[in-house]
Amino acid sequence: MIKALIGISIGVLLLSGALVMWTFMYMKRHSKEELEKLVEGFRKEMDDCKKQCEELKEGMKEETENSLLKLKDLEIKMEERVPTKESNSSTNDENEEIIRLYKKGESIEAISKKMNRNTGEIKVIISYNDYLQDGHKKKNMVG
Repeated sequence: MIKALIGISIGVLLLSGALVMWTFMYMKRHSKEELEKLVEGFRKEMDDCKKQCEELKEGMKEETENSLLKLKDLEIKMEERVPTKESNSSTNDENEEIIRLYKKGESIEAISKKMNRNTGEIKVIISYNDYLQDGHKKKNMVG
């Protein structure tokens, strides 16, 4: 939109310059009355162009304000989603509890009900723990 506004502004400037030059060329050939009519027509066109530029500016302001509001909303949502240290530590404690219950032999569904989480989360936590355990075993075997 900014490029369009700049383009229109440049176009208006070029148009006005061309109109002035054409007016001077025309003055040599025609009467003052005709020239005044032409000048009045050019002024109307220039006013229309100015109005269009103002409308574009207003539209740009509204779009910018809307975009900023959307950005602020997204920032707020992102801040809400980022876990704090306190919530992260409680999540780690919960994850350890899930792993402990799973190692005791409880089913994923039972753990899901106890911990108030869906079974997909439970499976991911258990799989990730198994992955970490396998990785540590391999490192110990190499070392």
